[in-house]
Amino acid sequence: MKHRQLLALLLLRANHAVSTDQLVDGMWPGDPPSSAKGNVKTYISVLRPLVCEAGAMIETVPRGYRLIVPVELVDVLLFEALVQAGSRAAQEGDDPRVVQHLERATALWRGEALQDVLPCGGPIHSPPIWSSGRSS
Repeated sequence: MKHRQLLALLLLRANHAVSTDQLVDGMWPGDPPSSAKGNVKTYISVLRPLVCEAGAMIETVPRGYRLIVPVELVDVLLFEALVQAGSRAAQEGDDPRVVQHLERATALWRGEALQDVLPCGGPIHSPPIWSSGRSS
């Protein structure tokens, strides 16, 4: 379960650096074990070959990690790209392209986000992961 939680946290900030402290806070809210940072490192080593098989990679960065992943492999990234494309089409007055992009974006909806990695309300409620802006 922790491997999935770690992957979810990295995916929430795909293509951006996430500090080890943010990962620990997201995986063990409130009271992380003393081994938490070591556990994150171990989980990363297990996830690396798996994400590589999927066409992505986990990069070690100062104080953390970055999941490098193509936009089309992550629904939220693809959604954002399609909405931006729809917005550009709207600015150009191309209504058929607006509809096409937004229909593709809404078709990505498949149920509750992160439903399979949020036990009992879940550990992925750490605001620093998704409220710290878009900087790397």
